[in-house]
Amino acid sequence: MMVRYKTAWLLVIGVLGSLVLVGVSAFAQTETPLPDFPTATPSQAAITPDPNLPTPTVLATQTLPRNGRIVETTCHAEPKWSFLINVRRGPSTNWGVVRQFLHDDENHEFFVFGRDEEWEWYHVVLPEPYEDTVGWIRGENANIYGNCVTLPNTEDTPELTIEDVPDPSEPITLPTFVDGQLNLTIYDRVFSITDGVIYIRREVPGEEKERLQGHVLLFDYRSSNFSAGVTIGAQADVGGVPVSAMARANDAFAAITGDFYAGNYYPQGITVIDNEVITAPKFRSAFGISTEGEPFIGYFTTGWTWGAYVTATNGEVIPLQLMNVPCETGWLCLYSHHRENRVPERYRGIRVLLNEDYEVEAITEAAGGTEVPDGYYVLRGEGGPAEWLLENVAIGDQLELTLPTDPAWQDFESVISGGPRLLLDGEFWEDCDPTLDPPVCEEFSEDFRERHYGLSSLPRTAVGFNDEGIIYAVVVEGYEVDDSGGATRRELAELMLDFGAEQAMEFDGGGSASMYLMPNGAISDFGWEGERPVTNSLLFFWDD
Repeated sequence: MMVRYKTAWLLVIGVLGSLVLVGVSAFAQTETPLPDFPTATPSQAAITPDPNLPTPTVLATQTLPRNGRIVETTCHAEPKWSFLINVRRGPSTNWGVVRQFLHDDENHEFFVFGRDEEWEWYHVVLPEPYEDTVGWIRGENANIYGNCVTLPNTEDTPELTIEDVPDPSEPITLPTFVDGQLNLTIYDRVFSITDGVIYIRREVPGEEKERLQGHVLLFDYRSSNFSAGVTIGAQADVGGVPVSAMARANDAFAAITGDFYAGNYYPQGITVIDNEVITAPKFRSAFGISTEGEPFIGYFTTGWTWGAYVTATNGEVIPLQLMNVPCETGWLCLYSHHRENRVPERYRGIRVLLNEDYEVEAITEAAGGTEVPDGYYVLRGEGGPAEWLLENVAIGDQLELTLPTDPAWQDFESVISGGPRLLLDGEFWEDCDPTLDPPVCEEFSEDFRERHYGLSSLPRTAVGFNDEGIIYAVVVEGYEVDDSGGATRRELAELMLDFGAEQAMEFDGGGSASMYLMPNGAISDFGWEGERPVTNSLLFFWDD
C-alpha cells in the first residue's frame, strides 16, 4: 500500500471558511531540563451540557429485514443543493435543454444508465412525472451516488428513447461481510459499490433541522483488495485542497475529510504517512492502520504534545515541541522535507540542517529560506532554544532525536488525527463527561466544546471499525434547509451503532465535512460555495 505525496499542482488558493483552530500560544513554554508532560486536565468539564437533558434521536421505529434482496446495484443522481440542473439532449452545452430541475424539498432522483468518455456528463431517465424522458446532465451540478463504477459509455448514442434504456438491475442480498451487522431502518437505502464495499444513504424526513441526510461507506478491511492511507494536500503556509482533489491525485477509491488544521494549514494533530511521522500528536483521538493492517482508534500522547527531545553529543538535552508547524519563541521545532522541501524565511531563528542520520551539516541564522532535501531535517529555535543550539551543536556532530509516542508511531503505516472520540467498545463516548472522576477531556478549547458538543446539530465526519472486519467512513450533511440540519454527537454515534460500529471518532466537520467516492466525485452536498479546501484526507483503496 502506497500513498503518494502530491501537493504542488493541487494548490487551491481561496478564502477558506471558518475552521476550529486551537491557538498554541496558550500552551506553557518549556526549557531544559525535560519537563513532565502533563496529562489532559478536567478543568473545562463544567461546560459539558447536563447529561439529564433529553437526547434527540434520528432512529426509526420500523426496521427492515436483515436478509432478502434489499441491496440496490443501480446508479442515481439528484440536483446539488442550491443548484439548477439543465437536462440536455446530448452530453455538452451545445445540445438543447429538455427540462430543468431545481434542488428543493421534492425528491428529484434521476436513474443514471450511462456516461460520456470523461465522466463529466451522465445519461439519465428523468424523475416523475417525466419518467418517459431521457437526457443528459452535467456531473458538476449533481450528486451522483450508488453503484456507478461500471456505467457504460453511451456517448456515441446520445439521443436514446425510453424504449432503448436498459432495465434497472434487480436488488441483491446483503454481502456476507456485513451479515448480521446492520440494523437498517425505513430511511436507509443500501447500494453495492463493489465486492467488499457498500454505501448506505440515510435520509430522515422532518422539519428543517430535524431532517438528516447521512452517507456511510462500509469496507471489508480484511479483504486483500482493501487498503487505506493518509495524504496531506495542503501547501504549508499557503492554503488547503478539497478532499476530492486529494482523492483523485492519489487514485483513491474513496476519501473523507481528516484533521483540523494549524496556522500554516498543516494538520493540528499526529500524521503518519507510509510509516513516516509528519506532525506531532496532541491529546486527541487518532485513527491509524498498523503495519499489520489492523485499524486503531486512540491516543498517541496524554499531553498537549509528545515528550520528544534532542540529545547533543556532549550529553545536553532539550525538549522538542512540534513538527512541521509554526513554532513559538522559546520552543524547539523540527521540519522535514514533506513540507515542500523548504523552511521559509519568515520562520526565523537558528536552523540546524541534519542529514538522514541526524548528522549536522549546516548551522545558519534565518536570512532566507532553508532547503530541506528528501530525508533531511531542520531543527529551528528562537530565544532559549536558539542559544542552546549555538552552545551545544557544531557541524559534524551526531545528534540523537527521540520522538516517542504511545503506542509507537513506528508501528503504524498511516495515522490521521481529529477528535473527539465518539464510540468506545460499542457505547457512546462523551468527551469531558462530568460523571467520570476525573473527566477525560481531549485537547479542545472551551469555545469548540460549546459549539460542537451537547445538542449542537452540525455537519460531521467520522471513521470507525468493529471486530468483525468492517471499517466505516461517515459524513452527515448539515446547514441545508431542504435536506439536512446536521447531527448531534449522540445522533452520529447512534447512526454508526445501527450499522455495527464499535469504535469511532470524529474528524473535522462543519463546512469541511466531505466524502468522495469514485468515479463520481464528492457525494456530500456543498451548495453553490463548493467543496471547502482542507488540510489532509483519509484515503481508501480497493484493488480488484
